[in-house]
Amino acid sequence: MSHSAEILANWVLTISENPLMLLFLINILLFVVGMFLDAGSAIIILGTILGTIFINIGVDPVHFAIIMSVNLTVGLATPPMGLVLFVASSVSGERIESISKAILPFLAVEVAVIFLITFFPSLSMTLPRLLGLVSG
Repeated sequence: MSHSAEILANWVLTISENPLMLLFLINILLFVVGMFLDAGSAIIILGTILGTIFINIGVDPVHFAIIMSVNLTVGLATPPMGLVLFVASSVSGERIESISKAILPFLAVEVAVIFLITFFPSLSMTLPRLLGLVSG
């Protein structure tokens, strides 16, 4: 049996053991992966590996799931290969280039939101806590 998940987890931890630095790097990775893969596929492929790493360094699993979902979803609409761009182009009849230009201000706000929910967990964890989905 292959131990590739364990090898990858150990490699990620050699980069840094600082959870904030790892979250920053994973944000970039997930954003790029979201440009090329559907969110569902990316979650199935990367979720178990990355989730285990971040749970072991003290990141709440619900918080990590929120970060992962938002990153991959934003990546779907990000040029050059965001899958949503092709759908929007097909539906609207507009060129992908014009849609990409029009979406840039929205992407800037979405990237800012990703960093806010990543580095200020209370923003994304308040509702799950109020609903009793997570402790603390």
